[in-house]
Amino acid sequence: MADRLLLNACKGKPKSLSLCNKNLTSVPHIIGTITSLKSVDLKNNKLVDLPREFAALNQLEGLNLGNNRLQELPEVLCFLESLQKLHLFKNLLQDLNPIVLCKW
Repeated sequence: MADRLLLNACKGKPKSLSLCNKNLTSVPHIIGTITSLKSVDLKNNKLVDLPREFAALNQLEGLNLGNNRLQELPEVLCFLESLQKLHLFKNLLQDLNPIVLCKW
């Protein structure tokens, strides 16, 4: 289902994408091809990490990862130079990697 939503999003140049409440355990790698995205909502899933392809989202300003299963900050966040808002509420964060945090 998420793959189909992403394929449909690739047809244009979408600014936002919502994959919340989809019971996802991973984000499809094709997301890296939608470089026009400024906002991605992935809340209320079962994510434990983000794919490396996320680094291609160089226009991304807002990312909602709330209510997932992240135990540490995904390192790919370091490459999101335009990121201004990051929501991480209700995760299982144990390790706050200083390399990732230094961006903020």
